[in-house]
Amino acid sequence: METGSFILLAAPKNTPKEVIASLETSFKDAFDSEEFQTWVSGVGVTPNWLGVNDVQEWINTLQSETFKVMDELDL
Repeated sequence: METGSFILLAAPKNTPKEVIASLETSFKDAFDSEEFQTWVSGVGVTPNWLGVNDVQEWINTLQSETFKVMDELDL
């Protein structure tokens, strides 16, 4: 079973929305930078950006799909 890998930045549940927005903007700027894009392509990774509004749906889908595959394993 292969699920890939990812890096996820998370903050405590009650972090103020303006702090989350600032962090997201900073990390998106770094992600979009030529330096990062050059580095990430050099190490053979295909980068994908998910912002604060999309990441929870992605996590839920990944968890659901992974658990379904694990349930189907004949161990």
